[in-house]
Amino acid sequence: MDVCAGGIEREYRRRTWKALGPLALAMVPAFISAMRMTTDHFTPDWLMYAYGGFLVVGIGYWCLVMTRGRTLADQHGITVQRALTRRTLSWHEIYDIRVQFIPKAAGNARKCLAHAYTDDGRRTLLPHVDDWQLPNPVAEIEALRLAATEQWGAVWATRPEVEERILLAAAQRKRRERISVVVVITLVVGLMAWGVVYISSH
Repeated sequence: MDVCAGGIEREYRRRTWKALGPLALAMVPAFISAMRMTTDHFTPDWLMYAYGGFLVVGIGYWCLVMTRGRTLADQHGITVQRALTRRTLSWHEIYDIRVQFIPKAAGNARKCLAHAYTDDGRRTLLPHVDDWQLPNPVAEIEALRLAATEQWGAVWATRPEVEERILLAAAQRKRRERISVVVVITLVVGLMAWGVVYISSH
Protein backbone atom coordinates (compact mmCIF):
# COMPACT_ATOMS: atom_id res chain seq x y z
CA MET A 1 0.00 0.00 0.00
CA ASP A 2 1.33 3.42 -0.97
CA VAL A 3 0.23 6.62 0.76
CA CYS A 4 0.88 9.98 -0.87
CA ALA A 5 1.68 13.18 0.98
CA GLY A 6 -0.92 14.08 3.58
CA GLY A 7 -2.66 10.74 3.24
CA ILE A 8 -4.77 12.08 0.36
CA GLU A 9 -4.21 9.05 -1.85
CA ARG A 10 -3.89 5.39 -1.00
CA GLU A 11 -2.90 2.83 -3.59
CA TYR A 12 -3.05 -0.91 -3.01
CA ARG A 13 -1.21 -3.06 -5.52
CA ARG A 14 0.73 -6.29 -5.73
CA ARG A 15 3.66 -6.21 -3.33
CA THR A 16 4.50 -9.91 -3.23
CA TRP A 17 3.89 -13.01 -5.35
CA LYS A 18 2.52 -14.89 -2.36
CA ALA A 19 -0.32 -16.14 -4.59
CA LEU A 20 2.18 -18.07 -6.73
CA GLY A 21 2.18 -20.99 -4.31
CA PRO A 22 -1.58 -21.72 -4.44
CA LEU A 23 -1.58 -21.24 -8.21
CA ALA A 24 1.28 -23.70 -8.66
CA LEU A 25 -0.44 -26.25 -6.46
CA ALA A 26 -3.66 -25.84 -8.43
CA MET A 27 -1.86 -26.18 -11.76
CA VAL A 28 0.20 -29.29 -10.91
CA PRO A 29 -2.72 -31.71 -11.42
CA ALA A 30 -3.67 -29.86 -14.60
CA PHE A 31 -0.18 -30.19 -16.07
CA ILE A 32 0.05 -33.85 -15.08
CA SER A 33 -3.28 -34.47 -16.76
CA ALA A 34 -2.10 -32.58 -19.85
CA MET A 35 1.06 -34.71 -20.05
CA ARG A 36 -1.01 -37.86 -19.83
CA MET A 37 -3.25 -36.61 -22.60
CA THR A 38 -0.28 -36.06 -24.91
CA THR A 39 0.79 -39.70 -24.49
CA ASP A 40 -2.73 -41.09 -24.68
CA HIS A 41 -3.41 -42.28 -28.22
CA PHE A 42 -7.14 -42.36 -27.50
CA THR A 43 -7.38 -38.60 -26.84
CA PRO A 44 -8.33 -36.56 -29.93
CA ASP A 45 -6.04 -33.69 -30.89
CA TRP A 46 -8.74 -31.04 -30.60
CA LEU A 47 -9.30 -31.93 -26.94
CA MET A 48 -5.59 -31.61 -26.15
CA TYR A 49 -5.44 -28.22 -27.89
CA ALA A 50 -8.57 -27.04 -26.08
CA TYR A 51 -7.17 -28.15 -22.73
CA GLY A 52 -3.83 -26.46 -23.40
CA GLY A 53 -5.59 -23.28 -24.50
CA PHE A 54 -7.64 -23.28 -21.32
CA LEU A 55 -4.48 -23.51 -19.20
CA VAL A 56 -2.75 -20.71 -21.13
CA VAL A 57 -5.78 -18.39 -20.86
CA GLY A 58 -6.20 -19.15 -17.15
CA ILE A 59 -2.57 -18.49 -16.27
CA GLY A 60 -2.45 -15.39 -18.48
CA TYR A 61 -5.56 -13.92 -16.87
CA TRP A 62 -4.18 -14.58 -13.39
CA CYS A 63 -0.93 -12.80 -14.30
CA LEU A 64 -2.93 -9.80 -15.56
CA VAL A 65 -4.92 -9.70 -12.33
CA MET A 66 -1.75 -9.73 -10.25
CA THR A 67 0.18 -7.17 -12.31
CA ARG A 68 -2.56 -4.76 -13.48
CA GLY A 69 -4.99 -5.07 -10.61
CA ARG A 70 -4.94 -2.30 -8.03
CA THR A 71 -7.18 -0.21 -5.78
CA LEU A 72 -6.78 3.58 -5.60
CA ALA A 73 -8.58 5.75 -3.02
CA ASP A 74 -8.47 9.52 -3.45
CA GLN A 75 -10.67 12.59 -3.10
CA HIS A 76 -12.89 11.40 -5.96
CA GLY A 77 -13.65 7.96 -4.57
CA ILE A 78 -12.31 4.45 -5.04
CA THR A 79 -10.98 3.33 -8.42
CA VAL A 80 -10.77 -0.39 -9.06
CA GLN A 81 -8.38 -1.53 -11.79
CA ARG A 82 -9.03 -5.12 -12.79
CA ALA A 83 -7.22 -7.26 -15.34
CA LEU A 84 -8.97 -5.63 -18.31
CA THR A 85 -11.47 -3.11 -16.92
CA ARG A 86 -11.45 -0.03 -14.70
CA ARG A 87 -14.25 1.38 -12.54
CA THR A 88 -14.52 4.38 -10.22
CA LEU A 89 -17.00 4.62 -7.35
CA SER A 90 -17.47 8.13 -5.99
CA TRP A 91 -17.67 8.52 -2.22
CA HIS A 92 -21.38 9.41 -2.33
CA GLU A 93 -21.99 6.08 -4.15
CA ILE A 94 -20.19 3.99 -1.56
CA TYR A 95 -22.37 2.78 1.29
CA ASP A 96 -19.67 0.89 3.16
CA ILE A 97 -16.29 -0.84 2.89
CA ARG A 98 -16.09 -4.23 4.57
CA VAL A 99 -13.65 -7.08 5.04
CA GLN A 100 -15.05 -10.54 4.35
CA PHE A 101 -13.39 -13.55 5.95
CA ILE A 102 -13.31 -16.72 3.87
CA PRO A 103 -14.48 -19.72 5.89
CA LYS A 104 -12.39 -22.88 5.76
CA ALA A 105 -9.55 -21.17 3.86
CA ALA A 106 -6.58 -23.51 4.13
CA GLY A 107 -2.84 -23.19 3.71
CA ASN A 108 -1.68 -20.17 1.72
CA ALA A 109 -5.13 -19.38 0.34
CA ARG A 110 -6.49 -15.90 0.97
CA LYS A 111 -8.34 -15.72 4.25
CA CYS A 112 -10.03 -12.36 3.79
CA LEU A 113 -11.09 -9.99 1.03
CA ALA A 114 -12.33 -6.40 1.01
CA HIS A 115 -15.39 -5.10 -0.85
CA ALA A 116 -16.98 -1.70 -1.43
CA TYR A 117 -20.78 -1.78 -1.18
CA THR A 118 -23.18 0.56 -2.94
CA ASP A 119 -26.74 1.55 -1.99
CA ASP A 120 -28.25 -1.08 -4.29
CA GLY A 121 -26.62 -3.84 -2.23
CA ARG A 122 -24.02 -4.75 -4.83
CA ARG A 123 -20.39 -5.13 -3.92
CA THR A 124 -17.13 -4.51 -5.76
CA LEU A 125 -13.99 -6.46 -4.91
CA LEU A 126 -11.02 -4.25 -4.00
CA PRO A 127 -7.95 -5.84 -5.65
CA HIS A 128 -4.97 -6.51 -3.38
CA VAL A 129 -6.76 -5.32 -0.25
CA ASP A 130 -6.34 -8.76 1.29
CA ASP A 131 -4.08 -10.76 3.58
CA TRP A 132 -1.83 -11.72 0.67
CA GLN A 133 -0.64 -8.13 0.25
CA LEU A 134 -1.40 -6.52 3.62
CA PRO A 135 -0.38 -7.66 7.13
CA ASN A 136 -3.70 -6.52 8.64
CA PRO A 137 -6.51 -5.82 6.11
CA VAL A 138 -9.05 -5.10 8.87
CA ALA A 139 -6.91 -2.34 10.38
CA GLU A 140 -6.16 -0.99 6.90
CA ILE A 141 -9.86 -0.73 6.04
CA GLU A 142 -10.55 1.04 9.32
CA ALA A 143 -7.76 3.51 8.54
CA LEU A 144 -9.18 4.03 5.04
CA ARG A 145 -12.67 4.66 6.41
CA LEU A 146 -11.26 7.17 8.87
CA ALA A 147 -9.25 8.93 6.14
CA ALA A 148 -12.35 9.02 3.92
CA THR A 149 -14.29 10.70 6.73
CA GLU A 150 -11.63 13.24 7.64
CA GLN A 151 -10.24 14.05 4.19
CA TRP A 152 -13.16 13.55 1.85
CA GLY A 153 -16.28 13.84 4.02
CA ALA A 154 -17.54 10.29 3.55
CA VAL A 155 -20.36 9.32 5.91
CA TRP A 156 -20.70 5.79 7.29
CA ALA A 157 -24.22 5.16 8.58
CA THR A 158 -26.06 1.84 8.64
CA ARG A 159 -29.42 1.89 6.84
CA PRO A 160 -31.78 -1.10 7.24
CA GLU A 161 -33.05 -0.96 3.66
CA VAL A 162 -29.52 -1.15 2.26
CA GLU A 163 -28.58 -3.97 4.64
CA GLU A 164 -31.60 -5.89 3.33
CA ARG A 165 -30.42 -5.37 -0.26
CA ILE A 166 -26.94 -6.59 0.69
CA LEU A 167 -28.40 -9.78 2.18
CA LEU A 168 -30.58 -10.31 -0.91
CA ALA A 169 -27.58 -9.82 -3.24
CA ALA A 170 -25.56 -12.30 -1.14
CA ALA A 171 -28.33 -14.89 -1.42
CA GLN A 172 -28.45 -14.40 -5.20
CA ARG A 173 -24.67 -14.87 -5.45
CA LYS A 174 -24.91 -18.08 -3.43
CA ARG A 175 -27.57 -19.42 -5.79
CA ARG A 176 -25.45 -18.58 -8.83
CA GLU A 177 -22.43 -20.26 -7.25
CA ARG A 178 -24.43 -23.43 -6.62
CA ILE A 179 -25.73 -23.45 -10.18
CA SER A 180 -22.18 -22.97 -11.49
CA VAL A 181 -20.94 -25.91 -9.41
CA VAL A 182 -23.72 -28.12 -10.75
CA VAL A 183 -22.92 -27.07 -14.33
CA VAL A 184 -19.20 -27.77 -13.91
CA ILE A 185 -19.83 -31.17 -12.32
CA THR A 186 -22.25 -32.03 -15.13
CA LEU A 187 -19.70 -31.04 -17.77
CA VAL A 188 -16.93 -33.04 -16.10
CA VAL A 189 -19.10 -36.13 -15.72
CA GLY A 190 -20.28 -35.77 -19.31
CA LEU A 191 -16.70 -35.45 -20.56
CA MET A 192 -15.63 -38.52 -18.60
CA ALA A 193 -18.57 -40.51 -19.95
CA TRP A 194 -17.73 -39.37 -23.49
CA GLY A 195 -14.11 -40.46 -22.94
CA VAL A 196 -15.17 -43.91 -21.79
CA VAL A 197 -17.45 -44.34 -24.82
CA TYR A 198 -14.76 -43.00 -27.19
CA ILE A 199 -12.07 -45.32 -25.81
CA SER A 200 -14.34 -48.38 -25.79
CA SER A 201 -15.28 -47.78 -29.42
CA HIS A 202 -11.64 -47.72 -30.63
